[in-house]
Order: sequence, then structure tokens, then C-alpha cells
Amino acid sequence: MPRGHACRERCGISTSPRESSSSPPATARPRQPRSRRCRLRSDPPRRLAVIDGRTRGLRTVLSSRRLTIARLPLLLLVASLPLLASSEHIASVGRTAATYGVLALGYTVVFGFCGQFTMAHAALYGVGAYTVAILTTTVGVDPWVTLPVAVTVAAAAGALIGLCALRVRGDLLAVVTLALGQLVELVLLDWTSATGGNGGISSVPPLQFAGTALIDERGLYTVALVALVVCVLLVDRLRGSRAGLAMEAIRDDALLAGSAGVRTGAYKVLAFTISGAFAGVAGWLEATAIGAVSPPTFDVVLSVLIAVMVLLAGVGRVYAVIAAAAFIAVLQDVLSGWPTVETASVGVAIVLIVLYRNGLLRRRWTPATLVGTT
Repeated sequence: MPRGHACRERCGISTSPRESSSSPPATARPRQPRSRRCRLRSDPPRRLAVIDGRTRGLRTVLSSRRLTIARLPLLLLVASLPLLASSEHIASVGRTAATYGVLALGYTVVFGFCGQFTMAHAALYGVGAYTVAILTTTVGVDPWVTLPVAVTVAAAAGALIGLCALRVRGDLLAVVTLALGQLVELVLLDWTSATGGNGGISSVPPLQFAGTALIDERGLYTVALVALVVCVLLVDRLRGSRAGLAMEAIRDDALLAGSAGVRTGAYKVLAFTISGAFAGVAGWLEATAIGAVSPPTFDVVLSVLIAVMVLLAGVGRVYAVIAAAAFIAVLQDVLSGWPTVETASVGVAIVLIVLYRNGLLRRRWTPATLVGTT
């Protein structure tokens, strides 16, 4: 039987006028569902499909927005606890947790959304911090003005790392990005005329608000908290956008996403760029709060800790990763008096990264499928 004849039969189209006229209407064969081949010919192309097994239509997006709005008051209530505490140390730990939260959100974009396992996130963090330190101490730029500059420079560095890592994936991607991160650390150590070498850069001026320097921990925590809330809203917006869905499709199956028309290389570089921008924000927070920067602050151990934050929360969970960042900050403060235990915890973290690549708390989602192919 010819292929066209078989296709028309599967689609319920009569193949012979004589057969259609002789068959009584009561016994006519019911119309069958259209086959995949005929549907592909007649239906308009559909770009991207669902990530969690459900159609992400207007109703789903609106419900997720309502859930986000409902969560924000609770998050703000919990986040205001360090401001109500009488101890400056608690506010300092809260500021560190907020900075880690910004870093973890950037890592969520590149790893949780796009599936790119990078180990150069701490290097981007250092690029942002050193940009602020150099501009404020050498050029005399106001610390507030250095924020967009630090974000731009760190985002450009992230895009460069993304371009260098386009041809590798999986564990090899982690090795390549680790090497690139070490290269950045060597530049910070050896470029003594600009970075100060191993001693770093000190005397970074603090932020000024209404003519008053923000040197108390509560004020610095407030700035970090505002930055964290803005980053949460941006990541939540990205997750429901076309770019976010494309990144999740690349994470699930890069070959399938590419065959559906998704520009996988462009979206991978975009994920690295956004991740670098978030690292630039965190670097700005660190440099203006501490007043000094040095290379040991941005070593590979911090990259491991950031990856552990995302793994503890579960891949792609925006709000859980903030709780994981706060947990790591508190745990780091508790273990600061026991250096041996802190070093051993880093080894345990590396083992967790190897064993639980998709997160300790697994998220309930199914791989992405293309609409019209099932």
C-alpha cells in the first residue's frame, strides 16, 4: 500500500470515492486520531514544552506568582530576625547568609536551571569584589556607583567562561571551569600592582546613606537583604520566562532541546552571564561590608560550599536554596573555632557533590517533552 494511502487511512480520510458512497452512514468507520506524521505536517511548530509534565499556561504562571507573593511576607518576617536581635554578631551572620544566598541564586541559574556544573563561581565572586576595591581605592569612585560596574565586569567574565566551556559537559565541564577559576585566582595573586598580591586591597570605603557611613552590621545586613530580595524576584521571573524554560529543557536533554530549535549554546552562555552578574552583586556586598579583599576569600573551597547549598536545597528550588545558604553560614560560624572539623566538612561536601548531583532533596519533575510529540 502506498505511504500516502496508509497515512490518509490513519487520519480517517476516505481513500476511494466508491468506498465512501457504498458504505452506509451508520456503519461508517469513526474518525481516528491523527497520526504523528500528519499532525507534524498540519500543526504549526511548537517551540518548547513543559518542564514538570504540565502545560505552563497562563493559569499555571498566575498560580506560581500568587504562591510567590504569599511566601514573601513569611520570608521577610524570618529575615527581619537579625535586625531585632541585640547582638551585632547575629546581624553579621545574617549578612553573610544573605551574601551566600545571592551567590547560591546565581549558581541555581547556571546549574539548577541550565544543568551546567561549574566550579568557577567563587572566581566570579572575586572578580566583582576586586572591581569594587580597585575602583574605590585607586580611582576614588563612590561605592554605590561601583555596583553596576561590578555586575557588568563579573557578568562579562561569566560569559567568557561560558564561551570557553561550550564544547564540554558533565564532569569535564567541572574540571575546565575549575581550571579557569584557578587561573583567575593566580591573576589576583600575581598582578600585585593592581590587586595587591596575597595581601589584597584594604581601606575600601564603606557605603554612605544620607551622609552617614554604613558601618554597623544591622545597616549592612539591611542592604544585603534588599539585594537578596531583588535577586529572588529576578530568578523567579526568569524561571517562568521563555529563557528559563529553554534552560530547563537544556538541563533535561540538550540534544532534544537543540532539535526543537532551542539555541543551546546561546542559552548556556546566557546562564553563565546571569550567574556572573549575581556573583558581582555578592562581591560588591562583600567588599563594601568588610572593607578589604584578598585572594584566599575566593578560593575553590567557596565554590564547593556554593554547590553544596544548591544540592542541599534541591536542583532548581529558589526559596529552599536561600534556607540552605543560611544553614551553611550558621554552620560555618559554629565550626569557625574548630579548623580541623571545618576542613573535614569540606571533604564531606565534595563527596555529597559526587553522589547527589541532582540534589539531596529531589524535586518532583519529569523530563521536558515537546508538545505534539507524545
